[in-house]
Amino acid sequence: MTIRRIYKNVLISVLLCLCFSVFAQNAETAALNKRNKFIENAKQFLGVPYVYGGTSKNGIDCSGLVFLAGKGIGLTLPRTASQICEYSRIIEDSDKQAGDLLFFADNGVKVSHVAIYIGDNKMIHAASSGSKTGVIISEITESYWKRTYYCAGRIIDAVSTSVAQNQPSSGGASQQPNSQATSQNQNGDDEIRSIPEEGIVIATIKKEDKEQRPTNTNAGKKDNPFLKKITLDVSVAGGWSLFNTEKFAPVFRGVNSKVFASYGTDNMKPGLGLAFNFDPSMEICQLMFMLSFIANDYIRIYAGPVITMGTPVLPGTTEQISASIFPGVLGVSFQTPTIDIGSFKLQFCQDFSFTIFNKTDGSALPFGSAAAANFSLQTGIRVTFPHF
Repeated sequence: MTIRRIYKNVLISVLLCLCFSVFAQNAETAALNKRNKFIENAKQFLGVPYVYGGTSKNGIDCSGLVFLAGKGIGLTLPRTASQICEYSRIIEDSDKQAGDLLFFADNGVKVSHVAIYIGDNKMIHAASSGSKTGVIISEITESYWKRTYYCAGRIIDAVSTSVAQNQPSSGGASQQPNSQATSQNQNGDDEIRSIPEEGIVIATIKKEDKEQRPTNTNAGKKDNPFLKKITLDVSVAGGWSLFNTEKFAPVFRGVNSKVFASYGTDNMKPGLGLAFNFDPSMEICQLMFMLSFIANDYIRIYAGPVITMGTPVLPGTTEQISASIFPGVLGVSFQTPTIDIGSFKLQFCQDFSFTIFNKTDGSALPFGSAAAANFSLQTGIRVTFPHF
């Protein structure tokens, strides 16, 4: 392999990294637009009276407002405040962004009210009682809301600080804060009884149906703040590279599967990972133990030691080389925006992975051989499981 060809291959790899970086930025812009639209959908109902189970401009309740605002951006949400809370990804209060959800519980256990955070310590919601009712904008710093605040939840991908600065201000709303409003009904929850496009909901709910509605399982999360910050995801990917030691050509590098447990909020989230890699081009299997760091919803960095099973060879040759345990692997993963499948999150992912190999005497491989053996790409899917 000539030096010119090696540099050409490296340049192509760098360009691929840049392309995925641009893709991640575009994904954040799409998430920002989705959040803005979600808020605007809710504001279309300002002044609409509160009707328990309502889902139209003739009358609406708190979960109905969130349901219809979400429907306008392609989300199909559950139909009660407590179920929306279970569906959401719980986040730190300090990390909430305009377009996230706020949940409230009078008794501190069962969620009975949901609102949409619109920035500047304001929220839009449908209030059932108090000095003002219906769809209004309130301050989240009011004593009632501070006392009954339960948690913040996320149903739309987060955006970085620089992108979030473009969020529209909630100012200009003519509604006055409602210091006594609550959307708790006699049974302690809101529920949409049917979802017609227009008109007042006329379906009824039997008393026994109300009594059998599921209670909020997030009570355990409230009591276990450590567990509610843990997320678990699994990925499966096909490995490939752009060249071997002889020529520039796609090379199949086997199958890779990773499991990560991460702790914290959506941004700046550390974690631990375990991966299994089968690479037929090098005649090896590998077990990787990794520390990871999630910079945002679209980028993860990982590194750690590697245990190699089998005697590795240079791709495309029979020349034996030696695997390094530590340093082992260094990688970066780019993810698409999430696709909701029930309470699971699906993403497509592209990893750029660098694994250390040396000559059998421990010395470094020539540049071309090192590039062919050490560098690989992995393209696949990732599934994120619901919070514990």
